[in-house]
Amino acid sequence: MNIALVNGPIPYENAITHMPLDLIYIGTMLKDIGFTVQGFDLAIERDIENGVTKIKNFAPSVIITCFSRVLFDGVRCLKSSLDFLENLKISLPNTHICAVGEQATFRPERCLSYPYIDSIVRYTPEIPAVMLCDALKNNKSIDNIKGVITPKNITEKLNDLQWYYRLKSLDELGIPDRTIFPIKKYLQKDTETVVECSRGCNHRCLFCQRSRYHRYNVTKSLSNIVADLKNCVEHGFKSVFFTDLDFVRDIEQAKQISTAILQAKLPLKWACNMRADIIDEKHGIDLLKLMKKAGCYRVFVGLESSSNDILQDVNKGISQDYGIKLKQILDEIGIKMHASFLIGLPNDTPQKITETVKYAKLINADMTSINALIPMPGTPYGDQPEKYGLQINQNDLLWFEKEEFMYNQVCGNKTMSASELQKLHKKAYRDLLLA
Repeated sequence: MNIALVNGPIPYENAITHMPLDLIYIGTMLKDIGFTVQGFDLAIERDIENGVTKIKNFAPSVIITCFSRVLFDGVRCLKSSLDFLENLKISLPNTHICAVGEQATFRPERCLSYPYIDSIVRYTPEIPAVMLCDALKNNKSIDNIKGVITPKNITEKLNDLQWYYRLKSLDELGIPDRTIFPIKKYLQKDTETVVECSRGCNHRCLFCQRSRYHRYNVTKSLSNIVADLKNCVEHGFKSVFFTDLDFVRDIEQAKQISTAILQAKLPLKWACNMRADIIDEKHGIDLLKLMKKAGCYRVFVGLESSSNDILQDVNKGISQDYGIKLKQILDEIGIKMHASFLIGLPNDTPQKITETVKYAKLINADMTSINALIPMPGTPYGDQPEKYGLQINQNDLLWFEKEEFMYNQVCGNKTMSASELQKLHKKAYRDLLLA
């Protein structure tokens, strides 16, 4: 039985494109029990017509697709994925299409309203997706599989948490087999790939979708982390980005991972996500020094705003001075800093955006990104925008299905319309580049 893992197309030419780990885990487990599995990544292939032909020639009985992206605004790519799947279903009418990922999790009714989607998996997708394929192979019912929802049983399953699969360890998923997807294609674009050591976050920033998707903390063993990294080296990757929402969430675990990388003497450099309040943690500075020795070359830090009031409003748990202090420490240690800011949050104003840009210039990070708020499904901002004074463009909560919002700002707030925020976003980048 053939299983196709499909990562949908991205309409942006220069978008960051990493291997889809969720799909790779599913494919690895399916291969281990005898399925024929192939990955098709239209985000990296770019030739949609050729991609359709390849999938049709593979003749899959099941297609599993992921409605999420590593990109912060990845939900904007959903429209292109939906169009692609709709056309694919016409060519493969008897193929079962299952959607996993954040959009399937937080907008299940809407996803199952698309006639070309036969089932979805909410939250942790890997094991339920494998059970789905096994059931379909053996002509068994899929109705009682944890996490799997169909139009037939959505009313029964939607609000019953016992239906959602919970991992005890990421080791349950095995070592991801990256050969399922076209590794050479990724290497031609970037010699960095993604690795996962843990899922979950101790914080719940109101704009963050991923921390609500991974609802609990779960980790991978050191031996599996090292084995995964060794596989990356063998496949030709020269660096990795750890996708953990907060790599240093557990100081002791981060220390153990860094030490294990050192001991393995892997020819890899690496980067990770990290919160700025690491500077408050006992042994936090010592950990950063160890990370540097182990090959960490850059950390991604969400600083969001220069306004302490806004930081408090979004439940960030830091204040303005954290960014400046952290940059000084990282400079001394020799780790580069990627600082990220988020404008258009509730209570943000044009003046506060100007101050945030000045703050970003003061920090002078090695890399700086400024994003405009997108009300992601599953977050308080996406589910109850009116409560926070956010104005969704055209008051349309299904904006993610509209082609116009793949390129335009989705929402504004009480002081700025969506179009005004879009102009301020462009201005913020121009001002950032000025000396």
